[in-house]
Amino acid sequence: MEENDNLQLVLDTYHDHRNAYYFATNAAGALVDGRVTENREAATEWDGIWIVRTRVDEKGWTAEFQIPFKTVGFDPRLREWGFNISRYLARGRETSRWASPSLDVALSHVVRGGNLTGLEGLTQGVGLDVKAYGIAGATRDITASDLWKGTADGGADVFYRITSNLISSTTINTDFAETEVDTRQVNLTRFPLFFPRSERSSSRMPASSSSPSQRSNRALPGWAAAAI
Repeated sequence: MEENDNLQLVLDTYHDHRNAYYFATNAAGALVDGRVTENREAATEWDGIWIVRTRVDEKGWTAEFQIPFKTVGFDPRLREWGFNISRYLARGRETSRWASPSLDVALSHVVRGGNLTGLEGLTQGVGLDVKAYGIAGATRDITASDLWKGTADGGADVFYRITSNLISSTTINTDFAETEVDTRQVNLTRFPLFFPRSERSSSRMPASSSSPSQRSNRALPGWAAAAI
């Protein structure tokens, strides 16, 4: 997607100027998301629930993002978030950015982003997510008196957001086929290995005392980001 026309945005929901949620799409409507930590490049192991719709016409293409509040962690007491958006035009190899459009600044540099203000009355709802699964199958043994034998199994993962930065996770009859494991690596150096955190419970981001950035924009109930 990086070599095609694309639209990328970051949301610093804790306004700590260091960490953010990352969302991106292209004209085909691809969904890419991740998390920015300590102003470094976004890690795409995080997988959130959100929607994007794109449309191509004679003038170019447009994209509209729908990101539910329950998908991201945030402090309801905050009245502003950090925000930045970037558009890449492939035919001209041109990058346009809303805040800090300079060559020495990347979109992941949250500290150089802008501000979304006027955020009031934000809630994450009940904060309860249930991910259920079911497995059914049948076997046939021509040598047995009972030719057909059926099997069935099921379970669920239950996630409950206790606070804005704390999520409890409960598993009922774990589906080990969906269990996430770290990629096996052989380390022959004297330096330790570090593995990214991809579990949903790590949505809280550390606080920072960095200074705020350059721009602000009044938040609207719904908004669309367009690239033409």
